[in-house]
Amino acid sequence: SCYSGSISRRVCAKYYPESTEIPDNSLYMIEDAISEEEEQVLISYLHSRFKNKKYQGAHWDSVITRYREVECVHVPAQVQMIVENVQDIIQDVMGENFKFLSPHAIDLAAKGGFIGPHIDRIKFSGKIVAGLS
Repeated sequence: SCYSGSISRRVCAKYYPESTEIPDNSLYMIEDAISEEEEQVLISYLHSRFKNKKYQGAHWDSVITRYREVECVHVPAQVQMIVENVQDIIQDVMGENFKFLSPHAIDLAAKGGFIGPHIDRIKFSGKIVAGLS
């Protein structure tokens, strides 16, 4: 997930099975996955989470530079409801029930913040990667 002060209310979900082949229809874009009100709830929550965090130079795998990251565990009920609604949308679109890992939020620095091309590992990300950006 990418956080830059506003969220475009859409979800992009990518699904890669265990094999290295990328299947057709492996990327889904879902417009307006959350409402403007839900967007504001998430922005407010993330502002509070990022408030005292410093930007890191580079991620351990060197794919991300100048970023802050938080894992969203034990979130307020309003945030949890939004997360669950997005998960339901993803499962409906994919036609499969997934076990979701705890969401993470990433804030890229305005100058020098970058996420390079990469393939997420199932071990760390699960079978599906979905982002609000």
